[in-house]
Amino acid sequence: MEKYFKRTSSLEIGFQNNSSTSSNKRRFLEFEVDNLIADPGQRPKISSYHPNDRDKVRCAYLQKGPCQPRTHDFPQTAYGSSFRRLNPNWFDDYGNWLEYSISKDAVFCLCCYLMKPETEGGDAFVTNGFSNWKKKERLQIHVGIHDSAHNQAWRKCEALMRPKQHITAAIEKQSEQAKKNYQIHLTATVDCIRFLLRQGLAFLRLISLFPSVVNVLEYVEDDGNNSEQRAEACHLLNALQRNDQDIVNAMVLVKVSKQRLQNIRDDIIVPIMDDIFVSQGRSRRKVQKISNLHHFQVEIFYQVVDRQLQELNNCFTEVNTELLLCIACLNPRHSFFAFDKEKLIQLAQFYPLEFSSTQLLALDSQLENFILDVRSDDHFSDLNGIGALSQKLVETRKNIIYPLVFLLLKLALVLPVATASVERTFSAMNIIKSRLRNRMGDEFLNDCLVTYIERETFDCIDNEKIIQSFQNMKPRRMEF
Repeated sequence: MEKYFKRTSSLEIGFQNNSSTSSNKRRFLEFEVDNLIADPGQRPKISSYHPNDRDKVRCAYLQKGPCQPRTHDFPQTAYGSSFRRLNPNWFDDYGNWLEYSISKDAVFCLCCYLMKPETEGGDAFVTNGFSNWKKKERLQIHVGIHDSAHNQAWRKCEALMRPKQHITAAIEKQSEQAKKNYQIHLTATVDCIRFLLRQGLAFLRLISLFPSVVNVLEYVEDDGNNSEQRAEACHLLNALQRNDQDIVNAMVLVKVSKQRLQNIRDDIIVPIMDDIFVSQGRSRRKVQKISNLHHFQVEIFYQVVDRQLQELNNCFTEVNTELLLCIACLNPRHSFFAFDKEKLIQLAQFYPLEFSSTQLLALDSQLENFILDVRSDDHFSDLNGIGALSQKLVETRKNIIYPLVFLLLKLALVLPVATASVERTFSAMNIIKSRLRNRMGDEFLNDCLVTYIERETFDCIDNEKIIQSFQNMKPRRMEF
């Protein structure tokens, strides 16, 4: 084979490849409006600009208009025994496209320069210019009929200068309508989700649950107005479940209720019933003979009262009651009226891992300084709760001055794990995570619980903020 072909070295091959790749890299002109050349005889071709900049170049030239130096002293050109030059009146006849080059003393066509494809061949009005001043009819020949290259280029220029009638504008107009429809659908979806979250319902099977919801509402409407009959039994529950209930008063109510139940148990007044109690539906042969007094007093009243006492003792033990009373000493209302240093030290003693014996002595000193400081500071005069107190301590940087007091305050904030709000949370969890939704994940369950429990706060959030948060989570198919 070497007889027919000359072997090429690897160095020569590499040099040829580098030269070919470097020649394929085309450099485009940079587009700057102020640097556009006005003389048509010196302008570069439109193809010399980057494809992304070519429409910008065309728009800039169309906005400036054709180069028509009407006050220029046009030079004379000899045609045989006569001299001719450009007649400025031609600008009036063909003012929308005719332009003059001073450097070449020739006229050009602006729209053909901007829009005519280079593959259609050369044209005197685009390449070298037209300078035969005695043949004005060539201008009309250049314009031609309706579908001539000049008229097609001119229509392209008009379409470029009227973007609202362009196909891209029509597409954008349709996309705007699609965005509106998408926003309407998204808003309706958010409203439906709001309703489902507030009711604790699943996002599926809503239609199948509708008849049951109607039946429950009808039942409540018919039988829900006899609240007077249950007012006495619900008094304690309503008092304990109030969000703004004072802890001290709540503990007093618990203590009073337990005492009253004990008094009822000890002082049950029943008529003298010495007769033998006769049970209904049982055989009388093997039944133990008891009096009516024993039956009603022991088997009925004692059991009911014992169950009530057992429930109250389980929920409010002596330790829990003492803790809540100690927490109440941190209440900032009425200039820390309930402040009691001894009870707060007793509260700290319940946390031996947090407060050592040395820290308890330091806490005693910090509490004395703390109460004198906050009572004389106007920033702490209108606080309504230990939550507001903790925030104000951080704002005034007193949490750094009294670190042990602030630690005690933080423990008090996380202590109420058996209060009514936490009980309502567990009740809401049973509603949200039902038998039909037992595969719900922790994150989704937490989100549903927050929106269900904090319904009042959730209602204050505008739909627009929810939609914008949804849009910002990740890129969407439709943006607005």
